[in-house]
Amino acid sequence: MKAAAEGRAKVLELLPRALSAELYMLGGGRSAFFERLEELRLRAPGKCSIVLGGAHRALQTRLTPADLEGVTALLCGGSRYAYEECIASGYIPFEGGIRIGVCGRARYEGEVMRGICEIGALVIRFPHPHPEMEGMLADAFFGARQGLLIYAPPGAGKTTALRALARFLGTRVPPMRVTVIDERLEFCPEDYEDATVDILRGYHRAEALEIAYRSMNPEVVMLDEIGAEGEARALSALLRGGTRTVATAHANDREDLCRRGVLRPFWEQGCFDVFLGLKRENGRIAYDLYKKTESD
Repeated sequence: MKAAAEGRAKVLELLPRALSAELYMLGGGRSAFFERLEELRLRAPGKCSIVLGGAHRALQTRLTPADLEGVTALLCGGSRYAYEECIASGYIPFEGGIRIGVCGRARYEGEVMRGICEIGALVIRFPHPHPEMEGMLADAFFGARQGLLIYAPPGAGKTTALRALARFLGTRVPPMRVTVIDERLEFCPEDYEDATVDILRGYHRAEALEIAYRSMNPEVVMLDEIGAEGEARALSALLRGGTRTVATAHANDREDLCRRGVLRPFWEQGCFDVFLGLKRENGRIAYDLYKKTESD
């Protein structure tokens, strides 16, 4: 996760001076404080806040709308126009797999949302490795005949789990051919320099699944936050061709997962037979592993 640490350092360099000073004082100047930082939320108006060790804490620094616009421009490398499509989808991709949520006033042309203006909040989420995940992820993956679905509420570690499993499969002996569909630019190629992992970055998932199926010859395909129309058919086609699949979905628990109508096509196509639920408990990741049987 060297790329994630470097990305975090670059984000912190771009913050308004008053906010940087408060964070430095809060952490006593210790690098360990920033290494544990999970989220940083910038608001104008309103209080900025952080998530540290699973606990949410308000800060004292007050930012102005101009501050937020300035930070947004810096996060976009001085070319916000180049990021308008991502911002319209509610996020800014940044180095190190860091995803920055954008909250503001939506701008529509007719029925089509074209962008976000009057930014009121930026939610910066810093990825962290969880070494304790590896064993559970390996058991879940190799226990699946069809596919593995990892589900969790927001912020509980779905994408972190996907990153860790991709690296594990791409570095084991013998390594597997892994293709990651990274629509939101949350995977860093630098983290997989010694792994047999191919990353389709910035593609819409349906298009990337077609490319993976026809051109990449993967043993494993991974994708984040499934649910779009047509994905179930594409995953089913990969399964018929012998490719294993790993995906993530938003759900608070197993019952919530089963109720989500947008996932019904995946159940009907038989895309998954192992389900791994994640949740945060006292700053650690807890697991709920379920394997379908032939009688289910």
